[in-house]
Amino acid sequence: MKYPHSINQVENVACTSQMITVILEHLRLIAKCVKQGYNLTYGELSLLVAMFEAKRPILVEPMADFLMLKRQTLWTMMLELEDRGILCKQSLHDDMRSMLCSFSPQGQVLTEQAIQDFNRLIEVVFMPSLSSKEHAEFKDSVQYSNDALRGHTIPEELRPKPADLRFGAEYLVYWRAIAEVWEKTTHESQFALTEYRMLQILDEYGTMYPADITQKLFIERSSVSVFKTKLIERGLLREACDPFDRRRSIVQPTKEGRTAFQTATYRLSEATRMAHTGLDDNGIMVVNVWYMRMYSNLRKYTAIHRDT
Repeated sequence: MKYPHSINQVENVACTSQMITVILEHLRLIAKCVKQGYNLTYGELSLLVAMFEAKRPILVEPMADFLMLKRQTLWTMMLELEDRGILCKQSLHDDMRSMLCSFSPQGQVLTEQAIQDFNRLIEVVFMPSLSSKEHAEFKDSVQYSNDALRGHTIPEELRPKPADLRFGAEYLVYWRAIAEVWEKTTHESQFALTEYRMLQILDEYGTMYPADITQKLFIERSSVSVFKTKLIERGLLREACDPFDRRRSIVQPTKEGRTAFQTATYRLSEATRMAHTGLDDNGIMVVNVWYMRMYSNLRKYTAIHRDT
């Protein structure tokens, strides 16, 4: 990959239904993994992994900047982890208003175990048969995307140094940050992100059974039902009996639904493009291909483990 972004760039990162699904499933599966195994939130895991990679006590302000969190949000998170005996904090000798935060022995062990578990999860679900060489390029793209989302570059001395982790803090920050951008952007277009995703998949397939939307987007059936009703009430979706099986219903977007979807897509595509400023055409191609492959692996994993 070549950095910075070239004005001659031809390709764009495609904000496909597969890309959105892969990232949202990363968030959901990791959050479920560390909640069940360690009673941690996704945000707490991100903090602990960043501290693990930093390999030194950290200050709140630069860590909040790296994680793209408000200072008060991070401070509250640290206090919660301190109460649980995972973190320790101490005042700086020359500035009693600032605090250094480090692991307790218990917290160090817990973090190492949590890192192993969520890395193993990602490897098993999303990464079978994916190239190690391309992964290095994909990994680089995540750091540059985070700087684009943040709006500035983190000084190297303040950026956590990646350990021998295939998936570290940069990944955790990126997945959350880009999902928040999508949620904000679709909200500005008067959509919930799930509503947009349903219109997006229908734009690809034209007409679908609600159950197929559930399977392709990994959305709970109840959520599809709720948002389907909302889209119908807004005149953006229509439901009818399947002409080949009157016992089943099909859904398709209305003309108004397609127009609203196209407007929202322009905004979402632009937000996604801006989040990947810094990638050359080869880097963008790698990112696009990897999301398609990860989606394929996710489908295969789900098919095998659906009943387990």
